[in-house]
Amino acid sequence: MHGFKIMNNVNGYAILRILFKFVLLVVFAQNTQAKTAQLDNTLYCNQEIQASAMTQLMSLPHGYSIDRIVVSKKQRKLFLLTHGYLYKSYDVTFGFGFLKGVKQFESDGATPEGLYYVELKKNKSNYHRALKVSYPNDLDISHAAAQGRSAGSDIMIHGFPNPGLEGFEKFNSQLMHPQVNWTQGCIAMTNKEINEVYSLVKEQTPIEICPL
Repeated sequence: MHGFKIMNNVNGYAILRILFKFVLLVVFAQNTQAKTAQLDNTLYCNQEIQASAMTQLMSLPHGYSIDRIVVSKKQRKLFLLTHGYLYKSYDVTFGFGFLKGVKQFESDGATPEGLYYVELKKNKSNYHRALKVSYPNDLDISHAAAQGRSAGSDIMIHGFPNPGLEGFEKFNSQLMHPQVNWTQGCIAMTNKEINEVYSLVKEQTPIEICPL
């Protein structure tokens, strides 16, 4: 009888392990599906066109405007494109959860991946100017909600934090940039660079954020 109880316990643990592995596989499949869906409407991420290899314009022709922002996590670059040409590129840094890949939840420190747009230009923010990214979209929200979590919000392309900003008192982001991923999930560049990007980019401009 005692041996029978032990066998029951062993079988119970084995079943729990199998269930746990199954749950992990389901979550992994959901994450992969969500990541793939986010990239469905991108031009440069899906086709693996290297923005850095595109013909670069020395100046912006009359009547041209920046019509797409492409962010490459692999190259740690942000590209400004116009009519299929490269106009400018910048070294950028990302969230402290960079190696997690695509952002899924609030406070995970990861940066989103997929197609978004410039939702708002913020001349005054906690950072030296910012372009608000349209994260989270409906897919981001539903994916997080299915796991009982929040997708988070307030993803920006921004400059350095303003003096005295809470959470940044003990380190100098300017000294770490761009080698260290120091943001909360945003895409960061220098103040001089964000000034330039801010002046060139309009609200509603598409943003492609390509995965590692």
